[in-house]
Amino acid sequence: IGDVFHQAMMQGNLALSCGRAGRIEAARQHFQAAIAAERNLRHEGGAAVALANLGHLEISMGNYEEAWSVLKEAHRVHLSAGRIGPLCQDLVGLGAICMYTERLDEAEEYIELACTLARQRRAFRDLAVFSIFSAQRCMLAGQFQRAETCIQEALRHSRQLDWLHGEAVAWSIIGGIAIQQKDYDRANDSLAKATAMLEDGHHLDDHAQLHVYKGRLALSQGDPSSARKHLNAGQKLRILRNMGENSGIGLELKSLANELSDWNLEQTAKLFDSALEQTK
Repeated sequence: IGDVFHQAMMQGNLALSCGRAGRIEAARQHFQAAIAAERNLRHEGGAAVALANLGHLEISMGNYEEAWSVLKEAHRVHLSAGRIGPLCQDLVGLGAICMYTERLDEAEEYIELACTLARQRRAFRDLAVFSIFSAQRCMLAGQFQRAETCIQEALRHSRQLDWLHGEAVAWSIIGGIAIQQKDYDRANDSLAKATAMLEDGHHLDDHAQLHVYKGRLALSQGDPSSARKHLNAGQKLRILRNMGENSGIGLELKSLANELSDWNLEQTAKLFDSALEQTK
């Protein structure tokens, strides 16, 4: 039993290390080995942890069907065992899948339940993270005032905890909200704060998201060249982080690319109309 226990623990740790290094297939194999070892020990709690981690790995790759399946199984085990902390992480993962597959009402149910449980437990770092997801969902739904409320809660808890990364992500999203509200001075200021706080070489997906917002800001101010540079920089970071094209950040980059294409088409149409007018 001791050997199997150590094998399960070793496989789980190897999976996490491979995932951080971007070795996705190796991470999958180690997670599967960890799940099998935990089940061999009849340790459903340990298997659920590995299942949840595998689910979040699949989310980062944009493999939402696979992620849904394993997270649902982890959720079942954590719910039956009354393990509220891991259960909240499962709920947010399921909410993220719904969010990235345009099931925004369903996403709201999962994420808001996680937020409620975190408040009850006074798990304020978790609440900061979950509030960030809630703000992102609200933005996709066009609910910008509600998004502002959610992200201000995330910012407040991050500051109280001296969690610089959480504060940086909050400022990034505040910048994204300000762009949608055409408050470009506030957007510029917020994105500058986020840039100053994010550590170089860490959290590449958050740096990529910053490039999306900076690209949108540039495009809003009539600078497609800068927008294109931010799009390319974000794509390079996504690839370096080994995240899938249909991951959350992959979808955001696709959205920016579409906005840039639409802007170029609109400008071409304006030039054509102007030239046509001059021939009359």
